[in-house]
Amino acid sequence: LKDVSNSITNYKDTNIHSVNISTKEGFFHGVVTVYVTDLQHLQHLLTRLKKVKGVFTAERLITGQKHDR
Repeated sequence: LKDVSNSITNYKDTNIHSVNISTKEGFFHGVVTVYVTDLQHLQHLLTRLKKVKGVFTAERLITGQKHDR
């Protein structure tokens, strides 16, 4: 979690709005809500997150979209 949050906050001083994490069988699934300036900012963040060791997916969720994985 530390590497994920550092990857986010160290890029253009991005702020984290909220974090929701659940665990199952030794893995964790999390939804991190961030403040971004534009779509390019978000795309760069997703690229950075995908490079963090242990991160299997990083994707954009549309507000109001149900996410069940």
